[in-house]
Amino acid sequence: MENIKEFKIIDNYEEFKNLFKATHDYIQKESPEQQEKDCKYFYKQYLLLITKDGYILELDNNPSISKTLWYDDETPTPAKTEQYFLNYNISINLPYRNINEYLEEKNRLETIGGATGLYDYNGLYFTSNYTNKLRIGFDYLNDKKDFVRYMTKEEQNELIEIIKDLQNKYIERLKKYYKRYNNKIYCRGYWVDR
Repeated sequence: MENIKEFKIIDNYEEFKNLFKATHDYIQKESPEQQEKDCKYFYKQYLLLITKDGYILELDNNPSISKTLWYDDETPTPAKTEQYFLNYNISINLPYRNINEYLEEKNRLETIGGATGLYDYNGLYFTSNYTNKLRIGFDYLNDKKDFVRYMTKEEQNELIEIIKDLQNKYIERLKKYYKRYNNKIYCRGYWVDR
């Protein structure tokens, strides 16, 4: 991640503080203490990436951890193991977990010539449905809702690398959480079909 060419990662608090004020006008109305508190919270929650052409992409840097593991009460109660806890949270909370499926389908298209029609195989693209059109998200579905532009090959590679890093960090967080708080993790049954 040191050789990022297209994205600039905001990792300096002062630089972030200025960007945060610029992109979130509501904070300007708060006291300086509240501004700083909000900035620190936002910086902990999101990783900000800026493209060379000035678009701002926010990635979830602190996804939640589910400590109540719900299951269908008509099935046997699952054992509360570390692996079950990891699988449950990965299936629900892992950041950008569907990108792996997109990459697998794209690889399948390139290697065997067939894949689902759900995805835009021209590549990942930026979207924006925000008031501030420089603030963007990204997508890979075929509908191209709120399309801005396709990512360059370098941007795609760097974004995928960053996402994989975020996913690995989340899995490490889950493991630490389980070791520390496994006595506060519960399996709870609920009615699925009633």
